[in-house]
Amino acid sequence: MISRPFALVGFSFVFALMVLSLVPDGVAVLVACAVALIAVAVFIKRLSGRAEYAVCGLCVLAACICFNFAGTATYNSALRFVGEELEIKAEVEDIESTDTNTYYMLSTLSIGGIETGQKLRLRQKEPLDIDIGDSVELVGNISRIGQNEESHNYYKSKGIFLRCESDNITAVNPKDKKPIEYYIYTLRQSAGENLLKFVGEEVGGLAVGMLTGDKVHLSPLVNNSFRACGLSHTLAVSGLHMNIIVMALYTLVSRFLPRFKRIAAAMCIPVALFYCAFSGFSVSAVRACIMIVIIMAGKVISRRSDSLNSLGLAALIISAFNPFAVLDWSFLLSFSSTLGIVVCAPFVRNLSLALMSRIKVRILADLIVSLYETAAVTCVATAFTLPVMVMFVGQVSLAFLPANLATFWAVPVFMVASALTAVFGFVPVAFPASASAFVCRWVGKYMLTVVDKLSQLPFVSVNADSFAMKLWLGVAIIIVALSVYLIRNRKKAFVFCTCFVCASLALTCTVSAIENKGTVSVTAVNVKDNACYIVSHGTSAVVIGCACDEYVLSNVLSELGIIRIELALVTACTDEKDLSLIEISQRYTIERVVVPCGYSAVNLPAGYTESDDFAFDFYGSKITYKNLNGYDICRLDSQSGSVLFTFGINTPSEISKDITADFLFTKAQPPLWINTADYKAVIISAGGNTYINSKNSYSTNDCNNITLAFNAWGKYKINSF
Repeated sequence: MISRPFALVGFSFVFALMVLSLVPDGVAVLVACAVALIAVAVFIKRLSGRAEYAVCGLCVLAACICFNFAGTATYNSALRFVGEELEIKAEVEDIESTDTNTYYMLSTLSIGGIETGQKLRLRQKEPLDIDIGDSVELVGNISRIGQNEESHNYYKSKGIFLRCESDNITAVNPKDKKPIEYYIYTLRQSAGENLLKFVGEEVGGLAVGMLTGDKVHLSPLVNNSFRACGLSHTLAVSGLHMNIIVMALYTLVSRFLPRFKRIAAAMCIPVALFYCAFSGFSVSAVRACIMIVIIMAGKVISRRSDSLNSLGLAALIISAFNPFAVLDWSFLLSFSSTLGIVVCAPFVRNLSLALMSRIKVRILADLIVSLYETAAVTCVATAFTLPVMVMFVGQVSLAFLPANLATFWAVPVFMVASALTAVFGFVPVAFPASASAFVCRWVGKYMLTVVDKLSQLPFVSVNADSFAMKLWLGVAIIIVALSVYLIRNRKKAFVFCTCFVCASLALTCTVSAIENKGTVSVTAVNVKDNACYIVSHGTSAVVIGCACDEYVLSNVLSELGIIRIELALVTACTDEKDLSLIEISQRYTIERVVVPCGYSAVNLPAGYTESDDFAFDFYGSKITYKNLNGYDICRLDSQSGSVLFTFGINTPSEISKDITADFLFTKAQPPLWINTADYKAVIISAGGNTYINSKNSYSTNDCNNITLAFNAWGKYKINSF
């Protein structure tokens, strides 16, 4: 009999989907492996764990079937409409607003007269007079969502494959009877307005983000500072938030009515389901909701739930409904961190009990145990998510431990105070909301101060994609696996592995920080036929070109660990419709924006500067820009090396007096008067002619985003992500 059937089924299913998403052509290999597992279980009678082998093989086969069906029936079916201007009939499913655009999530009824149930993202500069649940008819150009494969995969993981641009909304049919999603959306908006009204803009934006997951009102600098400190999980509704809200209700009812614990648990189930819908059904919220519902259902029927089984069931449900969910690294982060906490929970609990028994003073014991459990859970979650960070995110925070220790008490207090303020805001009497808002405001200010101070520390994060981090990860996995196998005493094995991982990680991060000291990096972002380059040093950056999908650019900035943009330099070749500065300014603090003289200012943030001849000092490096008759050129000069940026084949030679540089970054084919063989390396933006006369040439067509990094010692390396 299988002890944890849902864990085995869920993890086998998700693992197979992950392999298929990374290697789509690996279906035949996976099917062969699955058949081999089933054959081994059937024919080898004396094999221990035959049932596990058989179930694992069946799950892999089921994953292959689901993946192929989703690709054929939904994904390929959607792509047949790409590149056409068609009539669309749809219902509004969700609305997302920013300062410059309103995005409508449409559930289509028909496209071009063909009945289909695709999700489609419609962007409008001016908001339409429609609500969730209303029917719309429009004619628009349909394209594949996302400017590159990375951003496309993000939307694909949400079940969204298409986007639409339209100025021709032919009919809007409001419905008298609104769906339940409309009322949940309205309630979420009203709750956010209550928090902003009673708490204030700065802390209120943080409260709205933590309570509802909506980061529209959150300051870009605050959002990036939380990420730099390893506290991003507090801004995404997850198990932490679900536990605080639901368990607070369960504890409150159980304390006042100790004989009605089953009723209290039963009350928590609809609350968890409502909060999941209220926060927008994010992956982490759905995962937490499923686990909470199973735990509370177990309390109702007096059965103890198994956390590993619950996690496996949550993974199975989410990935079965949408096999592409594994493409979203937030899905992988959520499940890997929870898996680490669940697996290591018994060892953490045993050491907590040992500490409690040795410390006689109850208050001191509670404080020490709370600090220990926070540190242990944080380290375990970080260790289990490191492979995902290395593969997808690119940055590991070095301040995650002090940040979590400093805020472990503040987060639950802030969450409860935020929830009470949002609820009391609907009461005609203002005193209850004002009282809870007072607590919310001061605790929020404390958290913002801690995060701000820690994020300003030098080398607050380290590049997870560096050789040192990859080497550490490989060695750590081998050592931990050998320790678990060789050390029979589980407690000793856990203590040894914890000490080894923490000590070796600290040493690796220190070495990596020293290695990156004085490093200036230049990243070419994959943006099809446009140009976007990021010059970065530590947590600061200069963006050159700015022609990029806002998701793509913000994701690359996130992977580079950027908190603030000191300069955004818009080149003359940047197409206004591809300019992402407005959207990026919602997520990052941009200190200065420079555009060529006469450039259209429709999609530019306020306070920009016009200049055709510009120089900027960036941490000892000099960035110079020159524009002549609509053609421009840019260069970076530092103590370690120099980079020349060109933006088109027709750029005249008289625009630059000196074209000598160590490296060349060019949009498609460089100007004809440039000999690419004179440069150590040539990095080419995606699109256009990529035939370059250089042995060391790299194209974002082949390698996605490409980063050139040269440090204070004159060494350089080129890698892609």
